[in-house]
Amino acid sequence: MYLILPFFIQNKLLIYNSFLLPFLWRRNYGFISEVSFFIRKSKSTRDNIAAPE
Repeated sequence: MYLILPFFIQNKLLIYNSFLLPFLWRRNYGFISEVSFFIRKSKSTRDNIAAPE
């Protein structure tokens, strides 16, 4: 019984993480995409200043 218990707890945590992580990721995804868009925009403007077409 005591040998199985740690595996059981670990399995529960694994299930908990697999259910919880997508929700957290989806909530943070908007922020991440905004930041990456801003970085890309600033990069493109820098390139335009360096080599105007």
